Amino acid sequence: TPGGLKEEEEEEEDEEEEEEKCLKEQEKTPERARVERQYAQQLAEWSGRWKPLDGDRVRSWQKDSFHKKFFGGFKESQDFGTGFARAQKPWAKRLKKLEKARRAYHKVSRREHQAQEREVHAQGNPDVAIEKQRRVQEEREVAQQESDKAFLSIHKHLDVTTNESVKAVYNELHNTLMAIDDQEDLRWWKNTYGPGMPTDWPQFQECAPETKTKKKEKVRALYDYDGQETDELSFKSGEEFLKIEDEDDQGWCRGVLEGGREGLYPANYVEV
Repeated sequence: TPGGLKEEEEEEEDEEEEEEKCLKEQEKTPERARVERQYAQQLAEWSGRWKPLDGDRVRSWQKDSFHKKFFGGFKESQDFGTGFARAQKPWAKRLKKLEKARRAYHKVSRREHQAQEREVHAQGNPDVAIEKQRRVQEEREVAQQESDKAFLSIHKHLDVTTNESVKAVYNELHNTLMAIDDQEDLRWWKNTYGPGMPTDWPQFQECAPETKTKKKEKVRALYDYDGQETDELSFKSGEEFLKIEDEDDQGWCRGVLEGGREGLYPANYVEV
């Protein structure tokens, strides 16, 4: 019958479309393999950067910083994992609802597409009764309404602005951005890091070198000595004069002759 031939032709067209899709997917396979290979290589390079770290030092730091559990592991690690899971719980629920709505939308979309095809075939086929064409049209309208409803359900799950906690975050962000004052920021930077920042200027102190107190003591020369430098004294054996500074590390003393001349002399050339 003409209707049966048309259905066979439609099945052949569907098979050809499926075959074309498979060929396209096969063409994408090498490209996907190349992308995944590059990604794996990048991961290997990134992990290689951490190999030089000393594992003993890391374990020692964990031992000193973390608290071990009775059944193994660290208490801090469990707390971090529990806190992360607790924070992700509402988003996981939202994602689950979104996936459910997406599957429902795909299901009703396929039903709508099939209903549209049946309506087109019924309208172009004189062998289909008017009553059947009307029913096919009603099925297509119902499928379209369900598709629109499912799409709105997806949008509802994606729209996080209806959440009161999210609204509070966005309101706080909006108020913070609106309260920005560029002049106040420049003033703060100037007083904190710029020329207006408080600085501990160096305090200069006057140098007060230590002065050695001159303790006068009479000495007598044991030998003759002729000064070799301009700051050295010259004297004869038996001559008496005053010692005003004690012997230094190199064996020299400072003294004053009767004439008032002051200078250095070897300590082992005199006696007190």
